[in-house]
Amino acid sequence: MLSAVHCLIGCIAFLPFLNVAALQGGGAPVWGWLIGLGIIHTGIVYVLLYSAYPKVPTTVIAAAAFLNPAAALLSDFLAFGRSITAMQGVGLILILLAGLGVNLGWPFFLGKLRASSQKA
Repeated sequence: MLSAVHCLIGCIAFLPFLNVAALQGGGAPVWGWLIGLGIIHTGIVYVLLYSAYPKVPTTVIAAAAFLNPAAALLSDFLAFGRSITAMQGVGLILILLAGLGVNLGWPFFLGKLRASSQKA
């Protein structure tokens, strides 16, 4: 059910970017790739991903969610040679630091202030 909600939200969010003319002019190969991507990504990956959630601690799920955009940028760089901009580099560093912080239990700045104010 959760994957269906994610797909529905994605369809609505990306609807303004849909180029129907490209799909109509591409013929069978374009539709084949589109269907293949949908079956492989939505079907197989979502089943594997969501079936693993009950077996994994919440902190690991949170860290993995942090790493998804970083993995996308790094694979784009490694596979296609696209350079990473300065802003993306800063984002990568922040994502990796956030993942480390979650896994290593680093205290969040506001949480530290909140804990110290409750003691007083």
